Amino acid sequence: MTAARAFAAAVLLAAATAVAAAEPTPLPAPLALDSLSARLDRLEEQSRSQGLIGLLNQVEALRAEVARLRGSLDELNHLQEQADRRQKEVLADFDQRIKAAHALASRPLPAALPAPVAAAAVAPAAAVPPVVAAEDPEAETRAYEAALNLFKAADYAGAVNAFNGFIASYPASALAGNACYWLGLTYFAMGDHKSAVITQRRLLRDYPQHAKVPDALLNMARAHIQLGETEAARQELEQVIAQYPNSKPAELATKILALFK
Repeated sequence: MTAARAFAAAVLLAAATAVAAAEPTPLPAPLALDSLSARLDRLEEQSRSQGLIGLLNQVEALRAEVARLRGSLDELNHLQEQADRRQKEVLADFDQRIKAAHALASRPLPAALPAPVAAAAVAPAAAVPPVVAAEDPEAETRAYEAALNLFKAADYAGAVNAFNGFIASYPASALAGNACYWLGLTYFAMGDHKSAVITQRRLLRDYPQHAKVPDALLNMARAHIQLGETEAARQELEQVIAQYPNSKPAELATKILALFK
């Protein structure tokens, strides 16, 4: 009987030891909290970094879309101006035709001449001047759109040639100032900031009443900042704020000036 009890006690002791060995030893409470806190910090930092990168990408995408929409708006404005001009020309021509028809209808019929006299009075038909082909009115718009599309496609070298060619071919065009403005932006995108300043200054000189003048001043300031010429940039930014206080360029100029302080 004593041997049986001893055997049973040994079996129970072995089972208890096995169960205790199977259970994992818990980490001390302070160590577990520190580990969780470190993991949480890493996750938060990763989330902030990814969010900032995503936000910057969205800003750049919006800037590109704004540039594209501005170019499209320039095209629409020019097409509207052309349509208005053509409508006025058609109406003026129609008015002249109506007046000529009224004048012709009000004339008295000439008296009939005797046949021999009438035959002798018949003069040879005047020589018809050769018909000169009218200049293509759409060529100007197509040339501007082609240059702008090259800029949108980031073919900056091609855009420079196209914008320069447009300004040379159509210096009096309503789109010449726009072409000069986009030419300056093209140089800026290429990193040629000196040429960007020269081109935007040309816009101020040749088209001083153009709607793009405040934007051109702002772009000159941006180019001067890239060249390290902060004093020139400051003067141009202050000029934008003083001359165009309620414009979008003036708002941006104010924000850039605040970075100088």
